[in-house]
Amino acid sequence: MAGTEAATVVAEKVAENLVDRIFNLIWNRIARVFKWKTNLKNLENDVKRLVAKRESLLKFKEAADRKGEELPEVNKWLKKADEYSREMQELKDAEENAKKKCLAGMCCNPWPRYRISKKVEEYVKVVAQLLDEAGSSDFLVAIHPPPQKISAARVKGFEDFGSRMSILDRIMGALKSSTVDKIGVHGMPGVGKTMLTKEVARQAEEAQLFDAVVMASVTKEPNVRRIQAEIADNLVLQLHRESNDGRADQIKAYLMGKKRILVILDDIWTGIDLDQLGIPHEVKKNEASSIGEEHVQCKILLTSRSRTVLSDLMDTHQNFEVGGLQDEEAWELLKKIVGEEVENSDLRLTARGIVEECAGLPLAIRTLGNALKRKELYEWTDALLRLRNPSPENFRGIPATVYSAIELSFKHLESDERKQTFLLCSLLGQNGSTDDLLEYGLGLGLFHRVSTISEARARMHDIVFDVATSIASRDYHVLPLIDGNEPEKWSDGVAVGEIKWISVQHANVGELPDELDFPHCNLFSLRSKDPSVRVPENFFRRMPNLRVLNLSKMHFSFMPSSICLLKHLHTLRMSESIIGDIAFIGKLMSLEVLSLSGCDLEELPSQIRQLTQLKLLNLSDCTKLKLIPPLILASLSKLEALHLGNSFNQWDTANQGNASLVELKNLHNLAALDLHACDVQLVPEDLFSERLKRYKIFIGEVWNCWDTSFRSSKILKLELNTSISYEHSICMLMKRTEELHLENLEGVKNIVSELGAEGFQELKFLYVQNAHEIQHIINSVGQIPSHAFSSLEVLFLQNLKNMVEICHGRLGETSFKRLRTITVESCKQLKSLLPFSIARRLLQLEEIRVTDCSNMSEFVKEERQGATNDIDIAEDDQNFELAQLRSMKLQYLPKFIRLCRGNEETNNSTSRPAPLFNEKINPKQIN
Repeated sequence: MAGTEAATVVAEKVAENLVDRIFNLIWNRIARVFKWKTNLKNLENDVKRLVAKRESLLKFKEAADRKGEELPEVNKWLKKADEYSREMQELKDAEENAKKKCLAGMCCNPWPRYRISKKVEEYVKVVAQLLDEAGSSDFLVAIHPPPQKISAARVKGFEDFGSRMSILDRIMGALKSSTVDKIGVHGMPGVGKTMLTKEVARQAEEAQLFDAVVMASVTKEPNVRRIQAEIADNLVLQLHRESNDGRADQIKAYLMGKKRILVILDDIWTGIDLDQLGIPHEVKKNEASSIGEEHVQCKILLTSRSRTVLSDLMDTHQNFEVGGLQDEEAWELLKKIVGEEVENSDLRLTARGIVEECAGLPLAIRTLGNALKRKELYEWTDALLRLRNPSPENFRGIPATVYSAIELSFKHLESDERKQTFLLCSLLGQNGSTDDLLEYGLGLGLFHRVSTISEARARMHDIVFDVATSIASRDYHVLPLIDGNEPEKWSDGVAVGEIKWISVQHANVGELPDELDFPHCNLFSLRSKDPSVRVPENFFRRMPNLRVLNLSKMHFSFMPSSICLLKHLHTLRMSESIIGDIAFIGKLMSLEVLSLSGCDLEELPSQIRQLTQLKLLNLSDCTKLKLIPPLILASLSKLEALHLGNSFNQWDTANQGNASLVELKNLHNLAALDLHACDVQLVPEDLFSERLKRYKIFIGEVWNCWDTSFRSSKILKLELNTSISYEHSICMLMKRTEELHLENLEGVKNIVSELGAEGFQELKFLYVQNAHEIQHIINSVGQIPSHAFSSLEVLFLQNLKNMVEICHGRLGETSFKRLRTITVESCKQLKSLLPFSIARRLLQLEEIRVTDCSNMSEFVKEERQGATNDIDIAEDDQNFELAQLRSMKLQYLPKFIRLCRGNEETNNSTSRPAPLFNEKINPKQIN
């Protein structure tokens, strides 16, 4: 009986559990049907967070792509996010279909609702998991930010005359058209095509018509590798592949990650293969790489002297001709150059005649205006006579007026040194760099010190280049051999004994003669199209007075012994060459400049210690260089410039097998220095001196990639894994640095007081990352108001997890007044960006970017009158206008409410959310 009762109890329990399970199952399904809207709303909110996180990680990936780095975990996450995004879109489409099947809001068939609701619940879990993964340590990767592009003012040299603005407006219209992909701009040389397209690029970028705007110069002899490098520099993209095809693939892959692209190719003389350069064109929909994008749009803007080149060879869809300036526009341009006084002086009639002869060509007007400025009437009259009787030189495509204007300008140069520098520029080619000019000029004795040459040098206009080449060969005993000249023709029609400069640029040199008889030649430059051309043993025997020798981009199995006879050689350049044994260099005792940049050098020969006159040593981009014997650098006591960027960094501490940084202390004339040290402990406290005028110094292992694009001449990148004293010479450098990158700062809580108590007065660009002890960028509480960051233009802060405020305490009126871009990412403790007293000064601010700051609630922190952050703020100063603000990105800020607290706070009503903008902060133009 007892057994029967027990069985009954068990049966009842089983039945009860079964009923509960069935009831719960049915109820859950019914609940899902009724909760489908709530579930869908929750999913939509989570998807917004997912999209924000995806965009943030895409930025990380983009920065890594620039450096050629792989981020497998990030790529894996993005792939999963994109797959689920597509599935969720399909789910949303299904939900829309379900709606259509319902009548008056009541669903006739609950089964579709149930399936959708169940799927939504699954996706809520998936999205939560993805967001958790994105916050894991795998994604806290040190990815260095690309330099923020600063919106330039109107292009220097572009004048907004009516004739120019009408063309510019039409070009901008074509850029906005969905049916025009290739646009051509043509016109005679000197008319201003390049200036116009630069202004187009500026306006397109300012209006944010494109995600990427790049501009490169093609020139008469296109060099694919150089053009690729120019495009990459525009994009801050590092090309790590060796072949041109590989580099093109890298550029194309990067550009295909953008939705809207503008590529400007200037100065095209003939057809050019866009695929060779890596420029995507005629992009198909299935080639688009970004999820959610229907297609990638690539606009291409080309300039040429010839409309035929544009329409027939480059297949442009719409062409615009740039003509000369109208008469009054030309006169206004001359007055801008020489001054308004020309209007009411004896010069007026003559000046009007000169403008008339210039036929509206801006290049001719500018050239003559600058040459004749502050000159006497007779010099203006002489110039007018020469223009009316132009040079008989016949240059195809160059107006005689322009030729005469440039020749007149050359004759008005004040010194022989300036004239030789001008001619030297023509010898280097249209795209010769400042470094080239410096190294040649030092060898020829044009510049007495490294520091005497300007940092910036604009590309020589192609017309100026042609005229300069003509003047050089006609009047200055220069033999330029370019594009296809054969060696046997080198001396045809020239007085061999008088030749002083010989330049062979990209010529088809099949075989060099055994020797050349140019006894007075002091410059010889050879860049053959065939880098393997053999230089005979006695080639230099009859050039005893050679001062400058350039053998760049050559392949040498051995060097000709006659080089050792060049006792007066001051400059030797073998950049980007494959070289064997170079011990012979030790015999060139007069060398002042030695450039081996980009060579396959593994060890610096010890014989270099004999070059006691050396002023400039360029070993940059020698990526294989691992050994510099001890005390070689210390022996070069006259060295003024040492370039080791992207090169040797195996510094020793005790001169046991490699060079040590201590040796540099012996270089008392050092004015320019590029180097990388992997640890701050390798750097002696008194290493750097105030004699350094230009430097790019990287300290720390995190800087594993040497940037190629720099915007300033004083750059310091510092990883500080140990504390340093304020007396350390690194702190002295920071005081004078214009671009500063800081990472992994151990023991630093306040950057200004601990690293730069004088306030970084010269700093223009500041990047701080992954410094977890930092609480403030500047904390001046209890101190005299600091005028820190008075020159700062760009501020980038990333992953500073304990930073509570950027600024704390009173600051001087000049602090942050020049700030143009502020970017803050992953600073979890930050509640506001800046106090009101600082924000109201940001009259130059153009961009605000704040992402992934979970506690950020407002941009501007309100202050009471008499607050500690500044002097009292008058009542009429409580409002301010961000007149220059054009771009603002606020992303994944769950607590963000407003830019600035306004008078709406006094209103008792809480039924409406606070507006993003209010009467206190007025952005004038945001795109």
